[in-house]
Amino acid sequence: MSLIRRTDRSVIGNWWWTLDRPTFFLCLLLMILGVFLVSAASPPVATRIGLDPYHFIIKHVIFLIPSAIGMVVLSLLEPKWLLRFSAGLLIGGFLAMLLTLYVGDEIKGAQRWIHIFGFSIQPSELVKPAFIFVSAWMIAAQRQDKTIPGYYMAGGIYVVFLLLLLMQPDFGMAFVMTCVFGGMVFLAGLPLRWLAVFCTFVVGGSVLAYTYFDHVKSRFDRFMDPDTGNTYQIDKSLEAFQAGDVLFGNQLLEEGLIDGVPMY
Repeated sequence: MSLIRRTDRSVIGNWWWTLDRPTFFLCLLLMILGVFLVSAASPPVATRIGLDPYHFIIKHVIFLIPSAIGMVVLSLLEPKWLLRFSAGLLIGGFLAMLLTLYVGDEIKGAQRWIHIFGFSIQPSELVKPAFIFVSAWMIAAQRQDKTIPGYYMAGGIYVVFLLLLLMQPDFGMAFVMTCVFGGMVFLAGLPLRWLAVFCTFVVGGSVLAYTYFDHVKSRFDRFMDPDTGNTYQIDKSLEAFQAGDVLFGNQLLEEGLIDGVPMY
């Protein structure tokens, strides 16, 4: 039996009875599992690069705590305040993505990260949830009022986001957001002819990326035919899965057989 009554009109009461509890607790479960996984996998990597064994665990928890608090605070907001927050985050994120093109750190030919107050931030990750929320609101607004050009507004935001991602370039994120946006407009009931145009645009963009960007071509070729390139990381990952033992994965890290890439 819940300790909070349905008649409770306090902030906590309204929050509890309007909360998507399954999703909320699944998020908490993912956070807890993340801590366990980082605790299992990161000490060998930290030791191998000369850091304290608990370096990445501590950093993970430092980032996790404010993230969890932020999740709860945002879930307390009314929809209109969530929209305002998301719109502000979207605009600020777009400006940060533009700034990244000029002052961002270049890693393997891509500029996706900027340093702010000693932290490395990838602005596109901040834009992603804001883009989804604002676009969904615009599409829903047109469903309620046909005079609002919600589809066009959401499509315009998507095009701007896509162009900024391609300028970095970040084709992985571009592909993911294209799938997300396509799913949103499909569920919203966009006419099939527009979906056909959208799919044609996606296929055409993929062909152009494969044709003009060597790293995209290389990854696609290696995925389709492993013999066309180096699949060292994939091979070692499959070995770890086949062993079925977390300790085996740690052993590979300690021996340097899998490249440990710090997340922070």
